[in-house]
Amino acid sequence: MLDEKTKQRQQQALLTENPLSDLEEPPSPIKRHVKWKMARTKRYGQMTSKAAKEISDRIDSLEEQTTQGSFVPHGRDDILNTAIGKPEHPGRVRAAGSGMTLTQFYGRATRTSSSSSATLMQQQWADIIGNIKEQVRNEYEEQHKRSLEEFKKELSSQIFIQLSQMGSQYSPLIEVDLQALAARLSTKGSNVETADVDPSGDKNVSLKPTMGLYVQRQNTTVLVALGKICEGGSAIHNVTYADDVVRVSVDKVIEGDSEVPFPTSEIQYVKQALQTFIAWPTNLVKKVSHEESDTSPKKLPETDERGTNDFDHDPLRQLIKSLYFMYDTPVELKWDGSKFGLSNVDASFFLTFSDVNEIVAGYKCLNISILQLWMLFLDEWSSTLGHASVYGFLEPQSIHNAKDRRAECEHYLQAWLKESQREVYLGAYLNQGHWQLVVLCPATNVVAWFCSLRKKPDTHIKTAINNAMKSANTTADGTNNPATPKWVEVKSHVQSGGYECGYYVMHWMWNIVGGGLKNDWSMWFLDGTALDNETITTIRQKWAAYFLKVQSIQCTKS
Repeated sequence: MLDEKTKQRQQQALLTENPLSDLEEPPSPIKRHVKWKMARTKRYGQMTSKAAKEISDRIDSLEEQTTQGSFVPHGRDDILNTAIGKPEHPGRVRAAGSGMTLTQFYGRATRTSSSSSATLMQQQWADIIGNIKEQVRNEYEEQHKRSLEEFKKELSSQIFIQLSQMGSQYSPLIEVDLQALAARLSTKGSNVETADVDPSGDKNVSLKPTMGLYVQRQNTTVLVALGKICEGGSAIHNVTYADDVVRVSVDKVIEGDSEVPFPTSEIQYVKQALQTFIAWPTNLVKKVSHEESDTSPKKLPETDERGTNDFDHDPLRQLIKSLYFMYDTPVELKWDGSKFGLSNVDASFFLTFSDVNEIVAGYKCLNISILQLWMLFLDEWSSTLGHASVYGFLEPQSIHNAKDRRAECEHYLQAWLKESQREVYLGAYLNQGHWQLVVLCPATNVVAWFCSLRKKPDTHIKTAINNAMKSANTTADGTNNPATPKWVEVKSHVQSGGYECGYYVMHWMWNIVGGGLKNDWSMWFLDGTALDNETITTIRQKWAAYFLKVQSIQCTKS
């Protein structure tokens, strides 16, 4: 219609005197992308949909790029098609009226122009997609980094704020005050055990004035400590003691290296009895003068196995505070590997936040580094008890995974047994996430096997131990003893949960060293019940106290 009117006006102009005077330029046709926007714009300027609004914004952007020369519409890659991102459907052209075909609107495209146009469009989209991906990646990484830093700061802040509020409510297992580890006294013929007692927590116990605690030496008595007589019954932890024995709490040590009258696996010397209940002969508990009560100790008590002199409070609570500083920085503990059959004298291992948190929580499986530190503790403790030549310890990492490393495990055992020549070797063995205890007795050619799930020893560790002991054992004339060791499967405590196996191994090792046991394993370990929370808590406290002690020493050296 527009073309016909234009032709008529041109013909009329030719008939006039001045043909061009009345001829006007026809109006420019409305561009296709403008029509597309007008068709999708509501009365008050809003677009009909969110998708239409996004395409409209891209159209505006492309128009501006066209004026700047950064975008040049070309054939079918005009503003509208580029903004929509999809090619025209065959048989019609958007916003060009009905019946308008691609060939009529764009003309017949040559193969070359079509190919180059498609290549150009693909390249443009590849660039756009690449830029979007890069932008999204950078934004994600920045947000992730910022979120992680904020999380760490918030977590650290919360840990620090809550430390002083946790107390005994932090874990249901933290119920015992380590300042008062006491000896369970036994009557004649009974076994000796240890347990935790809080001298100030028993409301039925009345404390008398400070008394002198003496020991008999030849024909005289010597004052070795000061304490108080505790009344409230004739038993400690339901174990009765004789009428000529009283229960006392040791408040001050004067001669720490003196032996106590009734030594146990836990307490042999006066310095180990500080702040605990122990038994004392009635005739050796006497009143002291003011001058005697002010006597300074001849030797200050050193830190005992339980760490009670190092801390005013439960070491587990002290350990909680250490977690705050270990969150980002693991603790490296140095040790002499030659003491455990390793060639590296200056060995070390790391304890991380998650490792120590296993002890704090009390309900998680223990990592191998926890048992490594326990081995260091027992080695040091056995030396103080005079058992340095009796007990040797197998480094857990060196016997771990015997299935894949049987040759290395066997070589380690053989070399260490020949070199150290101890009577008993204790090894914490980790097999498929489960801790078990193996006790080697080369002199008697016996191997004792402890498992809290009553599992039998796996073939790989058993073969490695048998071969190592055959090679290490020699007869009186110096020849090897080819006999296979006798394996004894000890029927001791059975765990009730799924995480306690490490604590059971630590408990057995502690009792063997503390009791000086070297044989008759089935006689000593007959209790098939589960360990109670009190016993597991005691082990956790001992571990915590020793860790804090070692950490403090290394910090002082550095």
